[in-house]
Amino acid sequence: MSKKRNILVFQLHHLFGIHPIHHTVIQSFLEDGCSVDLVYADYPDSESNLSQYDIYKIGLRFYHGKNIFLYFFSFISASYKIWKLIFSRNYEVVVVIEPQALMVMLPFLICMRAFDLSTKVVYVSLEIIFMSELKRWTWRQYKKIESWSSRQVDIVVSQDSWRKELLSKENNIPEKYILCIPNCEHGASKYSKSFYLHDHLGINRDKRILLCLGTPSFMSVFLTDLLDDSQAWDEDWVLVIHSGVNGALNVPELLNGRVYFTTTSLPAKDVGLLYQSADVGLAIYIGYDGPTGGKNLDCVGYSSGKFNMFLKYGKPVITTNQYTFKNIFHQSKCGISIESFAEIPYAMRAIESNYSEFSCQASWFYNSELNVKPYIEKFLKEIE
Repeated sequence: MSKKRNILVFQLHHLFGIHPIHHTVIQSFLEDGCSVDLVYADYPDSESNLSQYDIYKIGLRFYHGKNIFLYFFSFISASYKIWKLIFSRNYEVVVVIEPQALMVMLPFLICMRAFDLSTKVVYVSLEIIFMSELKRWTWRQYKKIESWSSRQVDIVVSQDSWRKELLSKENNIPEKYILCIPNCEHGASKYSKSFYLHDHLGINRDKRILLCLGTPSFMSVFLTDLLDDSQAWDEDWVLVIHSGVNGALNVPELLNGRVYFTTTSLPAKDVGLLYQSADVGLAIYIGYDGPTGGKNLDCVGYSSGKFNMFLKYGKPVITTNQYTFKNIFHQSKCGISIESFAEIPYAMRAIESNYSEFSCQASWFYNSELNVKPYIEKFLKEIE
């Protein structure tokens, strides 16, 4: 960019900072000499995820529950605050991350189109909601507003060509207005090993770690089945589950010493220690009955932050059998997709027997396909 610009990054998901692209967007603007303000959902762990940024930050309380009246009140309140902030701070670019924030921008988008305002709006879509999968009337109305709003912005960001095509068709957005940025951190991939989790959880350093990450609600879909099947794994491997599940006291007695839970909340700048502690990553996506639990997971692709982060640190990944992962593994021997959890021990042995090649392929694929630098350069040029 030729001059310093005022940028607002706006996101209302209660887990801001959990996705690498959140930080990539902010860091890219700062490195480009922009002045960046951030509005985020004010939850207990939010500040630790943002502690590395010396920028103007506004924590906004927002209701995410099922009570439509409380949601509507929260929507009106947040819309007013954002409207006031945009006009008082005179932003040239507003980056809106995920549908919750886009909904709150609705009054401004209407005004922007009616009065031809000069502020550019970018919508970063990490979750695709498909109208055909929505059962509740309220969700169908939500989708209609999200779809219309996404057509009013100047640029839409998806993560890869698979999701770009699906989002274009679902929201009726011409593909020329959609850019791709993988859900990744800055920097190249290089194998890196840490014993952070070994030491934190009291695991013998001779043990190999299979690491699974996810939110409590997301992991509840498959956690019981995963624990049951882990009893058949080789004894030199342990499973570490990083989630909101509380403590190792929840581990069945038969699995003591084989499975570890950790709820440690690390600042975003240190989250790499988790991935570096793993020998192999586990990226599990099981469909569920929810607005983003169907086709959105079938085409997860480059939107999977955990899959991408494992590759960034040269770690092979075992995944579920989404066609996007199968396509990636056809291009690069950086992991193995499975049809059921019973196949995990066979996948672990296959990777262990040729670990060096799997690890090198993980870094190769990341550097050739997922390195965000060329994607970000194109993005910055588009919003000049």
